[in-house]
Amino acid sequence: DVELLALEDQEVWRSFFMPVVSLPSRMSLAPRALTRAEVIEKMHVVPVFSVINMKSREMCPVEEEGGFCGIWYIDIADAEEQLMKLRAGHPDIEYTIEVTPLSKAFALSERWVGDAAPGGFSVPLKLQASTAELARLPGFPPLPEELRGAFNPRTDRLPVWQMDELKGMPFFFHYEDLVIYWMTESGQCREEMPQDGLDVRDLREVVARMTFQPLDWMGQLKLIAPRRSVEMSTQVMPPKPADPLDEPPPLEGDTESGMEVGNEG
Repeated sequence: DVELLALEDQEVWRSFFMPVVSLPSRMSLAPRALTRAEVIEKMHVVPVFSVINMKSREMCPVEEEGGFCGIWYIDIADAEEQLMKLRAGHPDIEYTIEVTPLSKAFALSERWVGDAAPGGFSVPLKLQASTAELARLPGFPPLPEELRGAFNPRTDRLPVWQMDELKGMPFFFHYEDLVIYWMTESGQCREEMPQDGLDVRDLREVVARMTFQPLDWMGQLKLIAPRRSVEMSTQVMPPKPADPLDEPPPLEGDTESGMEVGNEG
């Protein structure tokens, strides 16, 4: 019953993300760290979700400790839960779920497009990991202290799974997606999946590594979006001609490597 709407108000997107040409595909290049723009390009295939007011087209802020915050949900199930709460509490207002590329959500929530708040967003922004995945990982630690100052302090843990046995560097937002991927690649059943080499990290830690550590990130790393999130977004959003506004955003102050992110909360 949930209706996913593509971004219709392109003015915010247009004013902050000027049209760009996609970065060319790079395979097996010399190991190097990535620029911010290249990191964002890697995130562009992952959909995230927010609850919006259908009339105003604005994101509906959520009250948290410390005030209101606009949230992009990595898990469609969390967005659906928030949608139901809003509909129950405000039956006279029409709400829906909107899909956004993780590239845009990350760039905005981490202020990689400058410190000025973009038009249409009057509250702080953040990403939220799947609550189901966080429940699976009760002991998953917060972001290492040495990295906390470089990222949005409002954002909680953002776990992503990886496995040494898999080819390349795929990172999964859902553990079950990793299991299915491994079974498909190996031809073996779930019970045979080895636990050695299975690891979970914070997405922002991976981002930090991409910007500092020389590896073949462009040729190897893949972010694997949750299957249901992809299904829900493509179900309502059929393929369409390429639009420059749908490209990963160019970033202000981009350098060859290193992060100069400074969120003041």
